[in-house]
Amino acid sequence: MIDFVRLLNDNNISYKLEVDNWVQINCPVCRHQGSRGFKGGFNLAGNYFNCWNCGSSSIEKVISELLHISFYEAKKVLEEYSTDTIIRNKLNRKVSKGKNIQLPGNEIIKDSKAWNYLLKRRFDLQYLIDTYKIKDGGLTGDWSFRIIIPIFINNRIVSYQGRSIFSKEKCKELDILRYKTLNISDSIINAKYTFYGLDDCKSDWIVLVEGPFDRWRLGPNNILSTLGTSASEQQIILLAERYKKVIFLFDNEKPAQDRAKKYGERLAGLGIEVEIFNPEFEHDPGDYTEIETKQVKEWLKL
Repeated sequence: MIDFVRLLNDNNISYKLEVDNWVQINCPVCRHQGSRGFKGGFNLAGNYFNCWNCGSSSIEKVISELLHISFYEAKKVLEEYSTDTIIRNKLNRKVSKGKNIQLPGNEIIKDSKAWNYLLKRRFDLQYLIDTYKIKDGGLTGDWSFRIIIPIFINNRIVSYQGRSIFSKEKCKELDILRYKTLNISDSIINAKYTFYGLDDCKSDWIVLVEGPFDRWRLGPNNILSTLGTSASEQQIILLAERYKKVIFLFDNEKPAQDRAKKYGERLAGLGIEVEIFNPEFEHDPGDYTEIETKQVKEWLKL
């Protein structure tokens, strides 16, 4: 069984629980056909989805459309929110109790696969290592072929994320996640309850990007990363508590811009000044050219 309520809460998606055994949402499958209201629903007893307008759809397809992720990524999300996984994690939970987190992997050395990958992405390797304390996940083990990205709060590592050096297509072929985050139970703070870059964002305004690479390209000051394609309700509340203005700089494609608008509306409802900034370059922020990066920094006064 899937904990649909928790999944929807974590991803800031509106729902209703007015009908027994149904979690009702605005159907993401037929929205382009003009569906309105909470016509779609997850059945809690049968673990399936049905829409009063367009009929039944697989829950993988619905989650894919709802979160603007691939079908493969949707399957991984559903695994994470299955009650079997939740119960198993609770039984095996390891409470951190304030212990220091040790990063896996080794230092990034010249001509290693991690080094060459970042070099190909046109990053200043030594600057990344010195500024963001990233590491090489190595060639074997759970974090192999990943760039290890520590998440700091008050100069202390509270969790970390590993970004695969393989392409999106290769990750799918190998059945691995492109972004892998330390288990919640092993983290001092759940990565989706905070942001990547809080220690460098002391002003009353910030620019919000999606991935760590986006932050590296434009940061570090005043740049926060959501550490993924979605923002949790906890992250939205944290933004509202700390900042007066949030400028969204998400990827250029429509699903990302739709997410920015949705989160922006939520923040505006909490009294935060919001700006959706989209320079409409062909690249995602993490792949901006040197000229594009300079232009964006000038426009945003970074």
